[in-house]
Amino acid sequence: MMAAFLLSHVDVRTALGDVRGNAFPSFDEFLGIPYGSAKRFEPATPRTEHFEKSPLDATYFGPACLQTLTNVTTYGSEYSCHVLNCWRPSGATAGADLPVLLFVPGGSNDFGEAEPYNASALAAAQHALVCSINYRVGPFGFVAFEEAHAAGEATGNYALSDIQAALRFLRSHTTAFGGDASRLTLFGQSSGGSLVLLHTVLPSSSGLVEGVLSQSGTLSARSLAQSVNVTATLAERLNCTKYGFQSVRACLLAASGDDLVYAQGVHCVTPNACSAATSWSPTIDGVMLPDEPLTLAESGKVNPVAVALGANTNDSYLFIMNTGPLSRTAYLAALAAAARGNATLTSALVALYPPLANRTADHVALMGWWSSDKMLCGLRRAATALAAAPPTAGQVRLYRFDHWFQSNRVCTAVSNYHEPSWGSVHQDEVSFVFGMPIFMNIGYSNCSVPGWPGFDKSCLGCHFNATEAAFARAVGRLWTSFAASGDPSEAEWPRFGAAGRNVLLQPQLAVEPGTPQRMQPEYALGREPFCAVWDEVDATERAAGAPSAVAKSTAG
Repeated sequence: MMAAFLLSHVDVRTALGDVRGNAFPSFDEFLGIPYGSAKRFEPATPRTEHFEKSPLDATYFGPACLQTLTNVTTYGSEYSCHVLNCWRPSGATAGADLPVLLFVPGGSNDFGEAEPYNASALAAAQHALVCSINYRVGPFGFVAFEEAHAAGEATGNYALSDIQAALRFLRSHTTAFGGDASRLTLFGQSSGGSLVLLHTVLPSSSGLVEGVLSQSGTLSARSLAQSVNVTATLAERLNCTKYGFQSVRACLLAASGDDLVYAQGVHCVTPNACSAATSWSPTIDGVMLPDEPLTLAESGKVNPVAVALGANTNDSYLFIMNTGPLSRTAYLAALAAAARGNATLTSALVALYPPLANRTADHVALMGWWSSDKMLCGLRRAATALAAAPPTAGQVRLYRFDHWFQSNRVCTAVSNYHEPSWGSVHQDEVSFVFGMPIFMNIGYSNCSVPGWPGFDKSCLGCHFNATEAAFARAVGRLWTSFAASGDPSEAEWPRFGAAGRNVLLQPQLAVEPGTPQRMQPEYALGREPFCAVWDEVDATERAAGAPSAVAKSTAG
């Protein structure tokens, strides 16, 4: 919130000193709390030293981690960005035992921060302590070094260590804010959802978290060789050899933070349409992440946590909608490539997703649907593996989100109103999870009060109608009940097991005004005949030695 509009403050006493936040009629917020620190290319450690001042001023957001802002500018801080924000219902005090949720924002592992995601409505309506985190992105979070691997050191997963440091910090201090320190749940969206899901298989995360909830994330990581190749590209663009460095690590340590950002060569047309010389992902380094994530899950090497995961019906379309036009011939070639040239599988896919009758029509939208089905079916396979693993058996839930903001047409700030022809695409669930319209690309501060410098007119009129407000409360209730016990209503959100059921998240239009909405279960994400073929495609890929489709994500 902006200091000029604050009504009052609230102080919380922690073992590291008092923390002063903002008090509002229905919620308290504590922003920019330093949870840890890290040197470049080293794991983060949780904060144990007292705050520099008591009370700590937690009335405004802390800095984002250093990243691309535009094609020629950077944004954020490299060394003071390990901060988190927390919201709680007003009146909550130490010992309230509120369920604790920690949100990990997405951004293709290359950008992103917590500031746009105001969790006040979720915390107040659902009586929970909801926190969010800034963590290292781009090369600062994911560079992998061959020499570190050779020395038996963890490498390429610094962002994951940031999340672990935040969990350790919350375990130690969340009680002071009214949270239940014995019940921590991670939730994240897009690439943040993928990072969250990895905590099911990271040995070093055992005991740090009780639940993980992934929104449009995948159980994914790169091989060490792939990650080292990306590092080599960065080193080449920094002219490391020309300047006489004896190792890539020494060169990247000597570079300025801005130079590391610029060396990525990021160019964005929109926040969801970027190109770059580099791309980033967690790494199967053999230390922090010992093997391919799905292989770990299938072999039962998972942590004893409750797991929920899912995506939107037309999730992947967001990332390819601007790539057209796609001809009929190119569309059929893409389907054949997806089937790895297998004639039988290609025919099956063409039968499920036939080309348009108009041979000159653009097939991008149709490709969006089958790309999304492929992703959803991959998530179902991940859920199957996790549900079969003894530590997570009976604790896995799957969802499909099938809606987008429709309260009005003027609130076009992402992730709100868009063209109905898109269907429910990547990030459409975000506003409903948080219980209020969220402004992912613009940021919360620029959408709070007209007259604030930087206010964006796409934020005007951003409010839910009665139906969507009730739907948001239903989604938030499921998220927080999962966090509270790992066991939301079985009738509404059934466990994923042999029956293969999931919850379908969409508004219940026939419900009387003021009556709580209840979601309905469905089978196989509503995609059984499609998943049967995509499962065969995945089996063919794995037999050929390719990474499982579960490990391939278009998540941003």
